[in-house]
Amino acid sequence: MYERIEGKIISQEPISHIGETLSTIAQFKREKTLFRGKIVEIPVISGNALRGIMRRRGSFRLLEMLDIKKDQLGEDVQHALFSGGMLKKGAGGGTIDMNFIHELRTMLPLMSVWGTTIGQQMIGGKLDVGQMIPISCQTAIRTGIESNISIHSLLDEVAHTRRDDMEDKPKGNDKDAQKQQMRYQTEVLAAGTEFSHYFTLKDCNELERGAFMATLYQFMQYPKIGGMSGRGFGMIKMDYEIDEAAVEKYETWVAENVDQIKAYLAKLGQL
Repeated sequence: MYERIEGKIISQEPISHIGETLSTIAQFKREKTLFRGKIVEIPVISGNALRGIMRRRGSFRLLEMLDIKKDQLGEDVQHALFSGGMLKKGAGGGTIDMNFIHELRTMLPLMSVWGTTIGQQMIGGKLDVGQMIPISCQTAIRTGIESNISIHSLLDEVAHTRRDDMEDKPKGNDKDAQKQQMRYQTEVLAAGTEFSHYFTLKDCNELERGAFMATLYQFMQYPKIGGMSGRGFGMIKMDYEIDEAAVEKYETWVAENVDQIKAYLAKLGQL
């Protein structure tokens, strides 16, 4: 059973999501789209960017509930939880261990939803994260939402100055100071931009769905995406309804199985 969860996202700060850099201009990631018989390039935020941030938020929340620190986990388990893991050398010819996969999905619903790789096993995720597509006249064919706003009016360029670390060096003249600086620009989507967005859950059981909802709730408490998040960029507002009963069911299950989950994480670290 597939469950599509649709919502809207509004940027409360400018968003940077770099696709490529030309000279001193870091351009927003773009994709080609057909508009009125012509190909236009529109800025989009990849689903993988949001997926990765949410994976990390959900994993930190799980460790918080288990009362353990990230560095207490084995390196492979850290990678599996926080970044999707990696295959061990020589794992390409490994056989699929259905018992292992079943146990992992049972003991770590969060990892089951996001998918991971650990040891010689690749566990497919049960979550599709859609792209964040700005609502504009050029994107109506993709969002299904008509708009009079041109996508070009939503783009802006923010100028920056990068200065060499010269604090401990003697000060020179103004020309020397100018040489120490590099001016560059970053293309951003303006604050107030509305995005069409969706998540799709694929054949999730109750605990897996609860793990997703709990993670979405955690992310919505401080929803930032894109680059320069520490400099006033990337804050968004998400219009999604949280299934509080599903969250409670998942977090209650974790609380009731703390020792078993800790033991399983320790077991994974020995692979």
